[in-house]
This record gives sequence, C-alpha cells and structure tokens, in this order.
Amino acid sequence: MALPLLSLSWSLIVFAALGLVYNLGRVSVEGILQSRVCDSALGRAKGLMHCFAVALGLLIFSITAAVGDRVFPSTIFFSFAVVLLIGVSCLALGVVQQNGES
Repeated sequence: MALPLLSLSWSLIVFAALGLVYNLGRVSVEGILQSRVCDSALGRAKGLMHCFAVALGLLIFSITAAVGDRVFPSTIFFSFAVVLLIGVSCLALGVVQQNGES
C-alpha cells in the first residue's frame, strides 16, 4: 500500500511539525538529565544515554530487517514512538518524585 503524494506545502508543514516536536523532546530529555545527575557524573550519564539510544536504534533496525515486508512501516514507527513515550514518561515521573522529596 503506497502513501498518497501530498502537495509540497503539506509536506513542508508535516516535516516542520515533526522537527519541532523532535527538538522539543530532545531538549526536554537533556534538561531532565541535567537536573537529575550531579555535575561530576553528567558526561558519563550523557554517554550512557547516547549508548542506550544507539542500542535502541540498532534493535529497531534488527527487528525491521527480521520482519521485512510482513509488517507495515507505520507499525514500526508507532512501536518506536511508544517506547520513547514510555522512556520519557519514566524520566518525567522521576523528576516529579525527586521534586516532591525536596
């Protein structure tokens, strides 16, 4: 099933919205990480987060290669979004709990 072609203006709007949401999420995760980790361990924490993100990407590409054409691409993207939503929610809940203890 092929995606219908959209006009150029709609395509630009969709990509601009995706870029905006992606950057807001990335900045949010960075802010949460910096608020939760002490300054002396911040570099290690960012490195660990980067390694986890690369491993998650490798896992998703591996699953995509294994299932091939049996799964729609939208299903794979949706699964990736769910995993990211769960991860960001866990980070956000940790910040709320940490602020409640202070």
